[in-house]
Amino acid sequence: MTGPSQAIAYRLYNNPDAFPSKETQDAICKAFNAQPGDFLRYAPNDDREE
Repeated sequence: MTGPSQAIAYRLYNNPDAFPSKETQDAICKAFNAQPGDFLRYAPNDDREE
């Protein structure tokens, strides 16, 4: 596995609301020897109705 495609990397970089698929997360983690928590952060959604 070589990591995420250039198109996926571009979409994730230019759209902060985009969420990578499980397969993309796996590719990123393998390519950078990282854990998801190294590049994902929690941001509460204040617009959500309860």
